[in-house]
Amino acid sequence: MQAVILAGGLGTRMRPLTYTTPKSLLPIMNEPMVERLINTLPKEIDRVVIAASYMVDRLREHFKENDIGRKVVIVEEKEPLGTGGAIKNVQKHVDDTFIAINGDVISSLDYTSMRDFHKDSGGIGTISLWEVKDPTRYGIIGFDSQLKISRFLEKPAPKEVFSNWINAGVYILEPEIFNFIEPDKIISIEKEIFPPLASEGKLFGFKFYGFWVDAGTPEAYLSAHRTLLDKGVSLALSYPYENVRIVPPVLIGDECWIGENSEIGPYTCLGNSIEVLSETKITNSVVLGNTLIGRSNHLKEVIIGYGCTIEDEVTMGSGVVVGDNQILKKGTTVPDNSTMGEM
Repeated sequence: MQAVILAGGLGTRMRPLTYTTPKSLLPIMNEPMVERLINTLPKEIDRVVIAASYMVDRLREHFKENDIGRKVVIVEEKEPLGTGGAIKNVQKHVDDTFIAINGDVISSLDYTSMRDFHKDSGGIGTISLWEVKDPTRYGIIGFDSQLKISRFLEKPAPKEVFSNWINAGVYILEPEIFNFIEPDKIISIEKEIFPPLASEGKLFGFKFYGFWVDAGTPEAYLSAHRTLLDKGVSLALSYPYENVRIVPPVLIGDECWIGENSEIGPYTCLGNSIEVLSETKITNSVVLGNTLIGRSNHLKEVIIGYGCTIEDEVTMGSGVVVGDNQILKKGTTVPDNSTMGEM
């Protein structure tokens, strides 16, 4: 059994971070997103195929330098092909039932249980289903008591909603699916391939519970960290420095230093080699690594890229995203929802 990770997008919603790092290598809890996803797969999956079109050399370099215990094949798309086109483009690397996964999905899905359900259903494909209160931002799915899928609707108006179960971005597919996808075309499997297959009774849904986050936007990226911090154990409860307040849950990477009278957390993730000077408070934020944060700063709901310098007394609104290698001078004010580091 193989897995196909769909990572062909440009990561535009995560700019400016993705100007310098492909989205699949952005860290979640200090681990590259794609590695975290791979590590959740069943052990029987010994080959992972990554469909990518942006910064492909960075991905190749990463997996050359980091052995994750499985064979990783990176298949380049000369231009983004959509989910269906990307799956067709990796056909020669797939010879059995396979899992296809949107690369920015963070979830509690049990792939083994989903695989067993898929085998019992006898369908061409099984789609993961997640229940939401407001489905108008997603693709909703209708199904019968046997979980056989009958309807799809993308981003319905409130009066069009017929289900609160959405497509959660993980599919188990039979190789037969390739027969329905034309080669070398931009194709959405969700919009162009699945609906006719559903009308023929060939698709099923698999419900799961726990947590699910599409980490493809800054807001969702922070939400993914909050979710995982809630599910885990704080790794900084015995932080060794005096006169520093740690408010769990937090994650603090290696070789970090935090000055006195500073406060870290809750819901904060510091990458490796972060220096935080005195009287600074960081809450509900992610700092990626190799960054200096000066004195008397209050950072809340922000993301800061690699190699930055945030000098003293910087006022930074919520929702700010700072790209790599940025310098914010002393006393700078950054409005809410701003980005720093545009190309």
